[in-house]
Amino acid sequence: GGGGGGRVAVYYSTNVGESFDFTTIQSRGNNGGWGGAYGGAGTVYIEQKGVDTSHEGWLRVDNNNYTGGNYAGLESGDYTFRKISLKRNGHLAVLGQSSVLELTDAAAFDGDSTKPKLRTDGTFLYSGLDTLAINSVDVEIKGEILGVEDFTLGNLSNGGMTLYANTWAHNDVNQYSFGDVVVGQYGTFTLVSYDNGNTTWTDDYGIHLELDNLTVDSGGVITGNGLGYGWNRGPGCPNAVYQGGSHGGYGSTSSGAVNRSPYGSVYEPVMLGSAGGDGGRGATGGGSLRFSISEGLELNGTITANGSNYQAGWAGGGSGGSLWIDTDSIQGSGLITVNGGMAEQSGGGGGGGRVAVYYSTNVGE
Repeated sequence: GGGGGGRVAVYYSTNVGESFDFTTIQSRGNNGGWGGAYGGAGTVYIEQKGVDTSHEGWLRVDNNNYTGGNYAGLESGDYTFRKISLKRNGHLAVLGQSSVLELTDAAAFDGDSTKPKLRTDGTFLYSGLDTLAINSVDVEIKGEILGVEDFTLGNLSNGGMTLYANTWAHNDVNQYSFGDVVVGQYGTFTLVSYDNGNTTWTDDYGIHLELDNLTVDSGGVITGNGLGYGWNRGPGCPNAVYQGGSHGGYGSTSSGAVNRSPYGSVYEPVMLGSAGGDGGRGATGGGSLRFSISEGLELNGTITANGSNYQAGWAGGGSGGSLWIDTDSIQGSGLITVNGGMAEQSGGGGGGGRVAVYYSTNVGE
C-alpha cells in the first residue's frame, strides 16, 4: 500500500497582495505497487496571526482525487477550526473516544463533489447559532453529537450523515434527539443498527430518533438498507444456499424447502432484517429505524430499510428491516420501503420487512 501524507503548518501575519495560494500546499498519500491502495492524505493547517484565534484556523485535507479510501488522522485531543476543507477524496478522522471536534460556524465545512468523509470517534460539538448545514461532505458520528438541534443535509450539494445505534455514548436506552431535521434533495441520512453477536436476537436494536419535525425532500434518502443482520446472522437467516432471509414474510427458496418462519411485531416493529442464505456470501438484512415525531413528517423523498441483494455465489437475498413511525401529522408523496433483497442465479429472494405508521392527521388527504 501507498504511504500516507505528512503534516504542514503555516502561521503568517500578511499574505502580500494575497499572492500566495495556500491550496497549492501538498500533503497527499501515494499509491502502492501492483494495484495497492493509495495512502490517506496528511493535514495542512493555516493560521493568520492576529486574525485567527490561536490554533483555531483553517484545516485542509486534499488527496488529489486518489480513491484509496484511507483517512488523514488527528490524534485524540480538543480541536476547534474556523473552516475545515476536505477536498478530492481527502477524508479526515478525529481519533479517540475522549477527543472533541468543535465547529463554531454553520458554514465551517468546505467539501466538494467527491463527498469526502469526516469521522469523529469522540464528540462532535456544534456551538454555532445558525442551523447546521452539511453539504459536499459525509459526516460519520462514531461517538457523541452535541449542540446540534436543527440540521439540514444535502440541500445544496451531496451531503450526508451517519449515526450508529451503538457507540460509547449511545445504546438502546440512550438514543438521539433533535429538533427540525431536513434531508434535502442531495442528502443521505444513514442509520446503522446494532447486532451484539449473540443469538438471543431480541437484545439487538436499531436507531430511534426523537424529532420535532422531519422533512425529506424529493431525492433525499434516509436509509438503513442492508444495515441489519450481516452474513449468516438473524432469526430469519436460513443458513443454506439458495434461500432468502425471512422477516415479515417468508424468504423464498428455489428447492421447495421450508424456510425460517417470519418474526417480529406487526404493531411495534423493531427487529433487524436477516441475512440471506450463504452461497459464498449471503446478502444482509435491512436495519431497524424508529421515528418519534412530535409535530410533522413531510415525506417527498424516501425512507428505506431494504434487505440487500446477493453478494456472490448462489446466495439468497436479505430480508427487509423495520420502520416504525409515530407522528402528529404526515404529508407528501414519497416512499417508505422495507423490501426483501434480490437473489443471484438460483437463490431465493428475501422476504419483506415490517412497517407501522401512527399519525393523527394526513394533511391534504
